[in-house]
Amino acid sequence: MLKYVVITFTLLLPLLLGIPASAHHSHAMFDTTKRISISGTVVDFEYTNPHSWLKVTNEADGALWAFETNSPSQLLRKNIKRTALPTGMKVTVTAMPLKDGRAGGQIVSVKKEDGTILPIEPEAPTAGYTP
Repeated sequence: MLKYVVITFTLLLPLLLGIPASAHHSHAMFDTTKRISISGTVVDFEYTNPHSWLKVTNEADGALWAFETNSPSQLLRKNIKRTALPTGMKVTVTAMPLKDGRAGGQIVSVKKEDGTILPIEPEAPTAGYTP
């Protein structure tokens, strides 16, 4: 009997390990064929899992934009720390916009007020985009 339990567990283990990966959301909400640039002021940089968020007030119209980006571990690999985008900093965010037209998107890069560019590079595929 124990032999069958071990065999069954061994066969099911790969399926059980795949469950967390299937919970990750799709990037279908972003228009991966377009890029937008929003210049404004950092309101908040939420350095959190599973995705970090950058909130920026658009200098053109005062609208609040929310940009999704990579997890802290992925950002750290690019040397982007929690303190990289402090509240009040002027930035220009290049992003793939939301398809539904709301004020948001997925970050491609951020240009800081000193001219430094943080090349974040999104997780989403960029199929069909030509600069």
